[in-house]
Amino acid sequence: MKIFLSPSNQTGNKYAYGNTNEKIQCTKIADACENKLKKYGATVIRDDSLSMQSRVLKSNSENVDLHVPIHTNAFNKKVTGTRVFTYPGSTDGKSYGKMIYRNVALVTNGVSPNMTENSTLYELKYTNAPAVYVECDFHDVKSMAKFIIEHTTEIGNAIADAIALVAGLDRNNNGDENVPDQFQGTKITLKNEPLYATATTKTVANKISGDYYVWSNDVVNDRIRITNRADRVGVVGQVTGWIETDANTHPNPEINGAKITLINVPLYATATTKTVANIINGDYYIWSSDVVNDRIRITNRANRVGVVGQVTGWINL
Repeated sequence: MKIFLSPSNQTGNKYAYGNTNEKIQCTKIADACENKLKKYGATVIRDDSLSMQSRVLKSNSENVDLHVPIHTNAFNKKVTGTRVFTYPGSTDGKSYGKMIYRNVALVTNGVSPNMTENSTLYELKYTNAPAVYVECDFHDVKSMAKFIIEHTTEIGNAIADAIALVAGLDRNNNGDENVPDQFQGTKITLKNEPLYATATTKTVANKISGDYYVWSNDVVNDRIRITNRADRVGVVGQVTGWIETDANTHPNPEINGAKITLINVPLYATATTKTVANIINGDYYIWSSDVVNDRIRITNRANRVGVVGQVTGWINL
């Protein structure tokens, strides 16, 4: 997969904290995002020296799969919250945008995040590839400016993780050891596991043991949310806390690797395409528990589960 990253070049947009500006911090976010995407095996195209118009031309000439402008925002020195924009009618742009929005908003935790369509932003309107315009949060609020400065790596990683999840890039190829394929609702047994209050804090809130459930498929800063009861999975306000994705967990073996029998089921090449590649029948195996755009990956042999390059395709849930 080929991705164009376009961090802000706006040196005049000063931060309310830290004697810095939007260009400096967005470059750091893009650096972190680029490093993580390369670990996933993606190709990253950048030329931060170019103007916005020239970046669009380069993006189009490189025939990239996704174009991602990265900015921080300013308004009235009070508002906070991630803003994500996609071009109207761009199905793939919206799919990537939703996941990027969720991941970045979980990191910055601003008050009023939102995602909307926009037909006027230059890098949305004139790029050939699907584009997601990310305003990570508001740099004119002192506390948020400080947070962004201290968490550029986490924000960049959140963008990269979101892209990788939608594109179906292999999580186990991202340079992090023992990253499990967790599935929303999976029952896991924890043993003296550190619990965190947020995706970014370094402070351990508690050490927990026992049975818990994966609250959401979202991976932010290499952490996932858990809850203590199956009926609380996905329910707002029912998150016990965050744990590392390389936690000492024991997921339900009936999810990842499960054998399934398919009858006249449409097969897709990616998580987002609307084109049916084939209609399949017979026994298959769930390659990974990741759910993207209400689809999962399958393979045709049990010994190919989780093996890079051995995905038969995607099917709808």
